[in-house]
Amino acid sequence: MERTVTIDTSKLINEPVVVQRDQTVVLPSSSKPPKGFAWQLAKIPRCLRLISSEDTIVDKGQSGLIPCRRYLFRVIRDGEGELVLEVRQRWKFWRPAIGSSTFMIRTQHDPAP
Repeated sequence: MERTVTIDTSKLINEPVVVQRDQTVVLPSSSKPPKGFAWQLAKIPRCLRLISSEDTIVDKGQSGLIPCRRYLFRVIRDGEGELVLEVRQRWKFWRPAIGSSTFMIRTQHDPAP
């Protein structure tokens, strides 16, 4: 079993991302938000615990280097829920989001060896 699962944000799928207890889940922000806006965690399922978040640079090939935010979670219990990122103004987070990405997370038991 791999210890780290990275969610592919380039394609939003209707099927849940299946993870196992004690795995680390990496969620990179899916794109660079417009100037003056930022990605913000809006909802974390109870089966995950946020470990850290960091700014990083992603090489998008011909598009060049793009700054993004990367979130790390630990799977702490069995369950299912939505992990939601929203794009909001940096200094006015109380205003409505202009975009969002939703990922369904589902944990399953590690199969016996």
